[in-house]
Amino acid sequence: MRPRTHANIDGDLIVSFGDVIFKRYILDVLMEPVADFVIAVDTNWSASVNRDRAADYVRCSEPHSRHAFYHDVTLEAAGEDLADDQIHGEWIGVLRASAEGLPVLRTLVGELVEKPDNRGAKLHHLLDELVRRGHAVRVVYTTGHWLDVDSLDDVLAAGSFA
Repeated sequence: MRPRTHANIDGDLIVSFGDVIFKRYILDVLMEPVADFVIAVDTNWSASVNRDRAADYVRCSEPHSRHAFYHDVTLEAAGEDLADDQIHGEWIGVLRASAEGLPVLRTLVGELVEKPDNRGAKLHHLLDELVRRGHAVRVVYTTGHWLDVDSLDDVLAAGSFA
């Protein structure tokens, strides 16, 4: 059996759900923080179309505010079952891993896929595990400007997404 090889990536890696569309500026703000891992979080989670679906809610080191703009906000927890009073936003499904963070991400993914219990895991489980192992996951807040395309209504809305 041949060992698995990884593509040579000599820069940052953007990981995105395949069913989200978002404004270009979100990629730009993900690239700004000097951090190994950065995610985009929508502050308007309570009005999200995902509210009654399985959504990737997050609790952060502090909620969005003008004051938080001057701090390094980090992820504390991610999941579909956070209590409303613990939710600071909805992860929009976009992650940047720096070139320096990629080896950590590769190792962690390798470890997780080896365990049969993780066969049904989602990306928010990966984020939680990064945090559990002491890796800072920086958060950049946004309000709207993205769309999760999960239904025919979402496809129709995507047609007018500008």
